[in-house]
Amino acid sequence: MNSHIKFLNHSCFILSTPKTNILCDPWFKGTAFGNGWSLLYDNSHNINKIEFDYIWISHEHPDHFSIPTLLELKKKCKFVFQETKDKKVKKFLENKGHTVIDLKNKEATMIGDLELTCVVCDGFDSSLLVRYPDRKVLLNINDARVELNSHLANEIEPLIGNDTIDLLAFQ
Repeated sequence: MNSHIKFLNHSCFILSTPKTNILCDPWFKGTAFGNGWSLLYDNSHNINKIEFDYIWISHEHPDHFSIPTLLELKKKCKFVFQETKDKKVKKFLENKGHTVIDLKNKEATMIGDLELTCVVCDGFDSSLLVRYPDRKVLLNINDARVELNSHLANEIEPLIGNDTIDLLAFQ
């Protein structure tokens, strides 16, 4: 199986299989948190020159949900985002003409040939458990607070079952 992961910048990488490419948390331009954070390599990539089928956004923080980067999109895209009550992110993206697939908390969803399970932490951050077609497992913790006993031990571990985590990613 020719599956791989390619790091791009900050928390951004691409999950790839021969059938599916998911761009995760693209932030390539500008600063975040009132100019308090900047990228190591500003303008490192042109989002329009990256091959992807979907964009996954882990949560609303501007270093993950980068509006300056997303506003550069020249095509309508399919986004994957956690289901939220306020639907702010979903409404924003849909108002720009994009499609949004809601991931229900702790419910496995097939996106292409990847099985994604989003685990919401503290009501806004999320981890992503990814099962590749060859059953390799990636856990992207992102900004989720793993020191909260309930998130890692009680929320994620039961979803892993008898599998092992082959790759752990975190900001």
